[in-house]
Order: sequence, then C-alpha cells, then structure tokens
Amino acid sequence: MIEDILKNPDERVIRKLSDLEGCFSDKRAFKKLLKRNPVIYRVWVKKFGELSLGITKINPGRVGKEFGITKGHYHLKPSPEIYLLLSGRAVLLMQKGGKSRKVELEPERPVLVPPGWAHRVVNPGLEPCLFLAIYPSDAGHDYERIMKEGGFRERIFAKPILGLDLGGSYLKAVRMDFGTVERKLKLKTPRGRKAILEKLDSVIRRLGEAGAIGIAVPGLVKEGRLLKIPNLPELNGFQLRDWLEEKFGLPTKVENDTNCMTLAEKLWGHGKNAENFIYLSLGTGIGGGLVIQGSLYRGRGFAGEFGHLNLEPSGLPCSCGSKGCIEEYASARGIKRLAEELGLGKLEPEEIARMKNQKAKEVFRRVSSMLAVIISDLIKALDPDLVILGGGISKAGQLILKPLRQEVRKRTFFSPPQIKLAKLDEWAGAMGAAGLFL
Repeated sequence: MIEDILKNPDERVIRKLSDLEGCFSDKRAFKKLLKRNPVIYRVWVKKFGELSLGITKINPGRVGKEFGITKGHYHLKPSPEIYLLLSGRAVLLMQKGGKSRKVELEPERPVLVPPGWAHRVVNPGLEPCLFLAIYPSDAGHDYERIMKEGGFRERIFAKPILGLDLGGSYLKAVRMDFGTVERKLKLKTPRGRKAILEKLDSVIRRLGEAGAIGIAVPGLVKEGRLLKIPNLPELNGFQLRDWLEEKFGLPTKVENDTNCMTLAEKLWGHGKNAENFIYLSLGTGIGGGLVIQGSLYRGRGFAGEFGHLNLEPSGLPCSCGSKGCIEEYASARGIKRLAEELGLGKLEPEEIARMKNQKAKEVFRRVSSMLAVIISDLIKALDPDLVILGGGISKAGQLILKPLRQEVRKRTFFSPPQIKLAKLDEWAGAMGAAGLFL
C-alpha cells in the first residue's frame, strides 16, 4: 500500500521554506536560508472513499536551532487523524486552546490526534522521516487559524547531545551538535559502583549544557537496567537510566556498546547508504550489531551476540557456558593463544600485526578462516548489503581483510556483499550513544 501511494498518488504537495513563512522563530536564519529555498517536506495523498491516506517525508535540517517541521493545521471539519511513523525520527505536536501535547512517534504504534486539535510534525533526526496520516477525506485543512492564534507554543530546538562509552578500561565521552563532535573526553574507568557513578556525574557536568544523554555499556541492557556487564560486574542489576534521569532531568537512553558502534556506522560511516548490514566488533570479545531496513535490530534485547555462534561443538569452553564459540578462537585471547602455538611468544594482537612476517600472516590467515565460517553463515541467513569489521583487531587491516574476503567468497555460493573495515575510530561507541537521539 505504501508503494502504491508513493507511485500513484491522487495528490502531491511540495512545501519549500518559502511556504512556511512565519512558522520558524529565528527570522534572521529563515531569511538567510531563503536564498536557497530548500524543500522542507513532501506529501503524497491517496483517497480510498471516505478515508484519505497521506505519506509525508520531512527532510533533515534546521532553520537556526529549530528542526524541520510541517506547516501545521486544524481540520476545517473537526475530525480525528491517526499518525504512524514509517522511518526516521518524528515528534508530533498537538495544541488546543491552552493545552499542548508532545508525542514521539514510533513504528507500529499509531497515535490519535483528537478532533479539534491543531497538529504538526517535527523531524529532529539526521535522516529523512517518513510517516503515514489517516483522516476523513472531507476533513479539509485550515493552515491560517493556528497562525492567527500565534502559532504553536511548543517548539523543538536543537541542543547538544552527550554520548558516553563506559568501557572496562576507559570512559569516553562526546558532546555533539546535530552530528558534529564539539568536545571529547577520555578518562580511565574507576573501580566500584560508587566511584563509577561519581565519574559519570563529573564527566557529564564537565561536558556542559545538553538536551539528552546516551550511554553505551559493554553488556546486556534492558529498559535502562544493566543486566550483565562482565567487565564491570559491580554495575550488574543497576538501573542506570533512571538514576541519570533523576540526577540531571534529561531524557536518557542506555544501549549495548556494539549496538552504538553499529548505529554510528549507520549515521556517519560505511553503513550510511546501506539498508541492511552486519557489524562485527573484534576485540577482547566479539560482538555485533544488525541494521535491517535502515533501523537497528535488537530482537528481544539480545540480538548481535555473534561471538557466541558455534565454531566447534566440542571445542574450547566459553565464559557463556557453552563450548566452541567463535569468541574463544578469533578474539584477542584466541589470537594470542594461536601466536604462542606458532612460536611467536606472548604478544598482543597489535604487536603481531606490526611484525608482518610469515608467522604473523599465518596467525591472521587462520583467524580469518575461522571468522569466515561464521560470517558466511550470517550472509547466507541475512543476505546483507554490507559487512563491517570494527574493534581493535580490525586495525590489522589487510592482514585480516584480504584472507577473510577470499575465504568468505569460497564459502558463499552467491556473490557475497562487500566486507569493509569500520570507518570510525575509538569514538564510535560514544558517538553512537549520542546518535540514539538523532
């Protein structure tokens, strides 16, 4: 149905900046941008008898500090309207008399605008937002009344977003303004719950004024509660989101660190133009993330545990309780074990990569061969557009990438997708945490 509306609408509407005169608060910014007069949003409408279905696409961007918006309207005939987010981020603003409401739209969760309420939609994200509106065909649109009433009181202005990556060794933090990093901090992670929370408090205050906080953590998270954080066990069971929201009064999201890295690659890295891709983080452990149809896929909260996919059913015991997980063979500890077996001694993966002799190449060839078993199975199951390798081990570059590509090609009976090294550096987790609000 969505495709049909977009391809064969009964009506098309294009709203440029000039069509929204008086809607934005920063008159100087409006006048300056008016020279380019960009398209702010487009609408495609299809009538199905007594009901009309409209799809609106709001482009990302700002006028001054104010995000892109629809013009906003009442209905000529008091009528209900249903809104449903299809992609991107969108906030629905509603107003009636002295009352105002603000609702963040979510996929698969329709929102009702009651009869008699003025309403508009805001795109606070970095990507276009697409939403569906359903309303009576005879409702009509009154754009003038809300302007005569002084416009919408509720406005959404861009404020910097704080992104923190709480790791077992380091706490990295960024302050971002609409996708641009304004400030960075990197500090050692202290030990003990009290000391960690005090450090979080201090770092957030040092970063300055913000509109929201995102935090990446190395473990399992559900609704802001840290279920299992192997490298920071003192935080297990702690409701971090609620603690931060109560302390700072800001919207807060807590997410698995690899999911945040995946999101960062989607927003600013190689995944920007990929609708479906797999991200693997190769480091002390092996984690992963999935983007499906342009959105981060979480499942029930535990998707992306690629490190515990099985390589050898009767193999080495894993910390998860199983045997033969790929993490035991292709993570940092697996690489160090393999290097010792080949007579290179006790070396870190980055030291082995710098050697570039035949034994070092053999270490990464074997690791690539084992990773290829898992990656080729993921490709056959998911058929992604792209596979991205991140984490410390990916810094081995072509030592791991070249043999991996060759082995995946052998194991995949159709043309495999591109395999690339992550574009972003060690700040990907913190940037992705901020990206939870973009």
